[in-house]
Amino acid sequence: MDSWLFISLTFLIIIPVNSFNLDARNFLEIKGNENQYFGYSVGFRKSLNQFKILVGSPKANDTIEKITTGALYECDITAPHNCRRVPHFVPRNPDYSIQNQWLGVALDINPYNSQITVCAHRFLEYAISQKMLMGACYRMNDTSDTSQIIIETINHQFNPMYGISCRYSQTGRLVTGMPGLDQGKGGYVVKAQLFSNKGHDYYEGYTVTFWDDTPVIGKPRYHEYGAVLIRNEFILPPQNKYSFGSYFGSAIATADLNYDGYKDLVIGAPFYSETFVEEGRVYIYFYDSLEGMFSENANIVLMEPSYRAQFGKSLATGNFNSDKYEDIIVGAPYENDGAGCIYVYNGKFKGLESTYSQKISGKDLRHGLKTFGISFTRADDLDQNGYPDIGVGAYMSDSAYIFKARPTYELKASLTASERILDMAPNCILNDRRVLCVNLTVKLTLGIKEDTVYDLNLITDSLKTPEEKRTYFKGNVRQSEITESVTVRSGFFEKVYQIFIRSTMDILSPINFTLHCSLNDQGYSNHCMPLCPISNNITISETIKLNTECGPDEICRTRLKVNLETLPPNITLGKDKRLNAVINVFNIGEHAYNARARVFFSHLMDFESIRKPVNSSVECTSVNRMELSCFLGNPLRENSNSSFIVTFLLGLTANVTKTFIAVNASTESQVEPKYLINTVNLTIKVYQEFDLELVAMSVPSTLAFRGDASPMTARHSYQLRNNGPSNAHKLIFSLDIPNVIINNSPLMTIKEYRLRDTNHPHESNKSVCHLNTVENTGVDVKTDIKSLLKYKNIANCSWLKCHRIVCEISILTIFNMKVFELTLNIDAKLLKDFQSKLRAFDVVTNGTLRHTVSKQVINVHHEHANATTLFLISRLQKKIQWWIVVCSILVGLLFLILVGVLLWKFGFFRRNRVSAADRRSLKLMTSKRETPPQNDSQEETHLSIYLSIYLSIYIYLSIYISNQGFKNRESYSNIYFNISCLLFLFQHILFLYLISTYLVSFSYFNISCLLFLFQHILFLFLISTYLVSFSYFNISCLLFLFQHILFLFLISTYLVFFSYFNISCFFFLFQHILAPYFNISCLFFLFQHILSPFLISTYLVSLFQHILSLFLISTYLVSLFQHILSLFLISTYLVSFSYFNISCFLFLFQHSLSLFLISKYLVSFSYFNISCLLFLFQHILSPFLIST
Repeated sequence: MDSWLFISLTFLIIIPVNSFNLDARNFLEIKGNENQYFGYSVGFRKSLNQFKILVGSPKANDTIEKITTGALYECDITAPHNCRRVPHFVPRNPDYSIQNQWLGVALDINPYNSQITVCAHRFLEYAISQKMLMGACYRMNDTSDTSQIIIETINHQFNPMYGISCRYSQTGRLVTGMPGLDQGKGGYVVKAQLFSNKGHDYYEGYTVTFWDDTPVIGKPRYHEYGAVLIRNEFILPPQNKYSFGSYFGSAIATADLNYDGYKDLVIGAPFYSETFVEEGRVYIYFYDSLEGMFSENANIVLMEPSYRAQFGKSLATGNFNSDKYEDIIVGAPYENDGAGCIYVYNGKFKGLESTYSQKISGKDLRHGLKTFGISFTRADDLDQNGYPDIGVGAYMSDSAYIFKARPTYELKASLTASERILDMAPNCILNDRRVLCVNLTVKLTLGIKEDTVYDLNLITDSLKTPEEKRTYFKGNVRQSEITESVTVRSGFFEKVYQIFIRSTMDILSPINFTLHCSLNDQGYSNHCMPLCPISNNITISETIKLNTECGPDEICRTRLKVNLETLPPNITLGKDKRLNAVINVFNIGEHAYNARARVFFSHLMDFESIRKPVNSSVECTSVNRMELSCFLGNPLRENSNSSFIVTFLLGLTANVTKTFIAVNASTESQVEPKYLINTVNLTIKVYQEFDLELVAMSVPSTLAFRGDASPMTARHSYQLRNNGPSNAHKLIFSLDIPNVIINNSPLMTIKEYRLRDTNHPHESNKSVCHLNTVENTGVDVKTDIKSLLKYKNIANCSWLKCHRIVCEISILTIFNMKVFELTLNIDAKLLKDFQSKLRAFDVVTNGTLRHTVSKQVINVHHEHANATTLFLISRLQKKIQWWIVVCSILVGLLFLILVGVLLWKFGFFRRNRVSAADRRSLKLMTSKRETPPQNDSQEETHLSIYLSIYLSIYIYLSIYISNQGFKNRESYSNIYFNISCLLFLFQHILFLYLISTYLVSFSYFNISCLLFLFQHILFLFLISTYLVSFSYFNISCLLFLFQHILFLFLISTYLVFFSYFNISCFFFLFQHILAPYFNISCLFFLFQHILSPFLISTYLVSLFQHILSLFLISTYLVSLFQHILSLFLISTYLVSFSYFNISCFLFLFQHSLSLFLISKYLVSFSYFNISCLLFLFQHILSPFLIST
């Protein structure tokens, strides 16, 4: 491990405070007369081993001449109120005038022989009838001698203003400036030798001083930037807009600031303006002994920005702290609204401290003090304590101040940590708990033996903010800083402080400890008054590091790799409510301290939660609306990983096609530059998925045309549903309507169409729908009988020209339904041409619901649905031809003869008679009522006659129906009627014959046969013509009821004993009590069958149908039980078993055929499935039970 990392950083720093060693508390104030600019210039002069301060007052009044001339005052520093005016110098030459001469504008004392020079730059000379500001300097050996006036001019140049500045060298040479020479060009005088400027008005000589014995001349208006001339070398300021007009060179001083044996140059520019107007600057130019010249650019620039402070207006030098490095004092006489300040800057090994060590403000000295710092004396040790003192003028307050320098001694300090590499294992016990700590040892050493009190301030983890600090003192976990007063006894102090370190995330950065030491109350105490010594304030620091376990160099070199995936990979709107981001961060280097992952995501997503493995240290917090900061570990150890799942709530809309998640991993450990950028960006596509459903219906489903021309309407309704999961956008619903043209006129015209939302049923959205025409070219679109038969009696858009209605649907939300309603007007009179030619045909509209092409939509299927209206056309009734009647009778007679011969041939008429014993028994059971004797030949004659009549009528009906059927080409329907009527009549005739022959009197036979025949003829006629009207039920039910009542009466009277009568009557009575319901039931049953296509297709009455069907089955079961019992009794006593075989077979065949034909040609297939199943089950079961 490199040793340089752990060198104790113990060093000395001078703290810039408001007081160093100029005693700003015990100063000396000298007051002059008001408004006389007392203090415009100041200087120390030693006379008879006693120092006095000389103060220039340029506007002082001459008490003798009663004019304003200016004056020089001499004040005793031990008695500041004891000031006397130096005798006035009055020239006797009438060409001179001392009025307003500003005596005291410049003042200097020769350090070589204490000679005094005081100047008045406005001293007048009258020449050639003009007043000229010649200027004058008064030179005296002491304040009691008669002064000699020195006037140095060349050819009486206009207004030279001689004496505006003057300065002695250490060897006694005097340089005097006169900037007004030659109309502002300026010049200066050294030992009565005039040096004039040959250039422009640069105000040469505005300020003067010496660099050793070489004059240094200020030229503040040199090219408007200013300059300083030394040995024909120009020192120039920075050439920028802020230094333009800054009066660079209006104040000059020299001092050996870096103790290299050569004086350096200090130049003021009081009008420099950057942050504030006239804030001022001071430039330091070091002398390069190797080059033999000053630096071209300033080495140090001093600044204390303040509004119109004119920092650098005056300068003073001296070694005020006696440390071999000269110091400088900078005056800012107009700072703080003109109160003024002075700044002390201390020299050091390689130059000057750029921050002041002491600042003395005029407002702190006296309320209302103005222009403090306008002038300085030379530094001189007034009290002979080895530290030079300084005098400061404040001319606007007519004051001068003397500040003495306090003795200084050096404070040395050290701050040492017990361990400079601190393991993370706890090594101390605090409150019965093991914690991590370190010991700091503070040592102070003074150069004097007196007890001295210092204020000690120890700051732990000083580079951190209070919230970030990792350290604390015993007794208070929040205390990271301690301040106390300590006494250094006999020049030495030592103390050990125990510092505790809390568990922290910041392990890599060092822990810095800073110690500030300063004299208590700035070193003032009663035992050392009035001038107490002072020491330097110091700051020392110590640094320790926490052990990172990253090898001998303690530098953790790591590399983090991020893996990101989402579940689901893509988002389906409406289906995916959340998105899980699976984040895995791998560390394939050394320990990664304070490893973090920043998760960025779209504003359409909201952070919900995180999931992490057990014992994982991952913690995530929201930085803002679109960013998470996740702590991964401290450290995330080498060759390990941290994984977690972030769950987001989705708030996506349909117009969003994608979203994003980005993850960046970072650490405080060292990462190679090529691995610094490790952000993983993942784009998640957003899709829509929806299941479209289109349901069509027609109301009514069947339109019957009976020959009248009354207008009809049909309504086709299409239900558009979206079963989700996403809302469907940009849908197209199109409806094709066949244009059925009959005799050049359209059968159907569009009356109205609209698209409405079920949530707003009264608001139509017709504006999104438009109508156009679609033609199928190359196909015969003529609508006639031939075309309809060719296309299976279906009129649709596969072969007809069509109208197309297209609706644009912007959105169809989940589980919402839109309904498209189309109303068609039917021109019924056009159907007359189809009567007797076409029984029925379908008109089909075709609807399509589809989605426009989009890459954002997946798993969507186009939906198709058809709405069908069935047109039923009644036959055209025509008069029966006479020959048909004749042919029917002849054929009926021939058939009757043929059947009779066959029956006779096979012995059908030879019957077993009831024995005499049985007849007697029956007679007894029927109350001895005798049956009229029967004549066999008579009975057979009657049978033949009635058979002939019935067969003739049936043949007539068959021929008639066949003839009509042939004309209408409805062969299958007529076959049904022929076979059905024949079998039904034959069955009942045979049944009645057998009963009447062996059982019942002739009267019943006559009435019953007539009623049966009339009933069934009427039934067949009504069904074949109108499919059954309500009148049939009134007639049929009455006849049926009358027939069965008569039947029961005759049987009970002539045949059956009383027990059967009771049972049979009971069941028949139960059946006929329900006869009213039977009427209603039959009505509904027929209505059900006629409207079954509509009812089943609309799903409205399916439940009613099943309830009614179940009731009918229960009714038939009761009737079936009755007939089983009845037939059982009859067969037992009357009829042979052969009847049942024939009857049941015929009954089964009849109804099977009937149901097949009806379901095929009259009723839709949906009804066939349900109705046929119930009917077949009932009728197949009935014959089976009867026969069994």
